[in-house]
Amino acid sequence: MKKILYYILFLVIVLPFLIFNLTLIIKSKLYPDKIADFMGYKPFIVMSGSMETTINIGDLVIVKKVNSSSIHIGDIIAFKNGNIVISHRVKEVINDSGIYKFKTKGDNNNVADDFIVSSDAIEGIFVNKIPGLGSILLFLGKPIGLLMVILVIIIVSTALYFVKFGYSTKDAELMREFQEFKRNKELNNNK
Repeated sequence: MKKILYYILFLVIVLPFLIFNLTLIIKSKLYPDKIADFMGYKPFIVMSGSMETTINIGDLVIVKKVNSSSIHIGDIIAFKNGNIVISHRVKEVINDSGIYKFKTKGDNNNVADDFIVSSDAIEGIFVNKIPGLGSILLFLGKPIGLLMVILVIIIVSTALYFVKFGYSTKDAELMREFQEFKRNKELNNNK
C-alpha cells in the first residue's frame, strides 16, 4: 500500500514538476532569444512593486499567450520592454487597422506608462500568481540556496535511512567510538 501511495505521489507531484522544469530548461537553451513556455504558460518572478497590492515583489506570476485581439481594458499583461518583462494593467486598447497596441499602467503607479506596448512585445495575459514563490526560486538559484538544498537532501536521506533500517548495535558502537575519537582529538588540540 505504501509503495502505491509513493508511486501516486510521484506521478501527481514530482513527475509533472520535472517535466515542467525540463521543458523550460530545454526551450531556453534551444531558443535563447525567447522566453521559454510550457504549453503556452510562462512563469515570471516579480521584481518591482508597480502592481502592489495585486501582485507583490517576490510573487511568481503565471501568464498565458493569447491573441492580442482578446486583450481588454483591465486585463493584466506581461510584456517585454527592452531586456525586462513588465506586468501591468491595460488602460487603453488601440486598434490601428487590426494591429493592436496597448497603453498600460502599474496599479501602484501614479501615472500611466510613457510608452505604447505593441502586440509582438506581449508575453501573455495574467492567469494566476503564487505568492512568495519567486523569492524562494531566486534564493535557490544562488550558491547558498543550492547548498541549503543539498544539505536538506542529505539530512532527509540520512533520517529516512535510519528510520527504515534503524540503528544496529554495531552502528551504535561505531558512533560511540567516533564520538570518543572526536573528544580525544579535541583534547589533544587544546593541550
